[in-house]
Amino acid sequence: MPIRFPCEHCNRVLKVSSSKIGRPGKCPNCTGPITVPDADTATELMEQRTAAAPPREPEDPEEEEFDPFAEFVVYDNDHDEDFYIQPGKKVAADTRPLDPTRLAVPRSVIYLQGVLLAVTAALFFAVGFVVGGFAPTGPPTEDTIEGPFFVSGEVRYQSSNRSTANDYDAVVVVLPSDAQPEQKVVVEGLRPTDNSDLDRSDQLRSLQQVGGVYARVDTSGHYQVRVLSPGKYLVLVISRNTWRSDTEPLLSADANMLNRYFDSAWQLIGDRRYRLAEQTIRRDQKLNVLFKPGV
Repeated sequence: MPIRFPCEHCNRVLKVSSSKIGRPGKCPNCTGPITVPDADTATELMEQRTAAAPPREPEDPEEEEFDPFAEFVVYDNDHDEDFYIQPGKKVAADTRPLDPTRLAVPRSVIYLQGVLLAVTAALFFAVGFVVGGFAPTGPPTEDTIEGPFFVSGEVRYQSSNRSTANDYDAVVVVLPSDAQPEQKVVVEGLRPTDNSDLDRSDQLRSLQQVGGVYARVDTSGHYQVRVLSPGKYLVLVISRNTWRSDTEPLLSADANMLNRYFDSAWQLIGDRRYRLAEQTIRRDQKLNVLFKPGV
């Protein structure tokens, strides 16, 4: 049963469980030290308070009845702290009840966590901005284009009087530099001196198996071949209308390189002028060749 008694310092009425009789505490209103009296003493103190200061008659009885702050009340719970105050009243920090089922965290820790969260977010934003700045935003680069690509151009030759003409029926062969064909391609039908009407389907199929392509220069001096993927290629152009002189032998290094693909580089080129070079093809390219006398 609760005991009601006035605070001896501020005269506020307090209500405490009878199990707290004789226990010291603090008034939640004025924080003055108090001792919970027994029931008889509490009754006597309340009578003295009433006699000394009669309660004020409210101007509006309904307002007094429903006003939750008309009297400062402290409730007791045997399982919690000694004093509980009615909501809305400010009390000293050392008299505020603590809930033992909750974790008390200092306010500074909460502030620190907020600062760390903001710093972490800013750091990740900065890293993302820097990384994104190096990401490609424009069209694909040459390294990212997969193909196929077209290699085209003109093949012409210069006569002794320095006039030029289309090198009709000249041969253009494009071969992957790193190819290792299991079977060599037969050169018959592929030479510039061979009749263009000959059936060379088997030879062309063998070239395709290693990624190679073959073309003849048309009457306008133009050619065009289609390679499937980017990479390094050997480009061989054999003239139809110019011959090598005694000072223009077939180089052994060129012959050895071509013999990886063909059964006979000597028979393929014969006595005609030629150009052999390695080209990196990563886009459509124009490759023009002009055969000059003695060059």
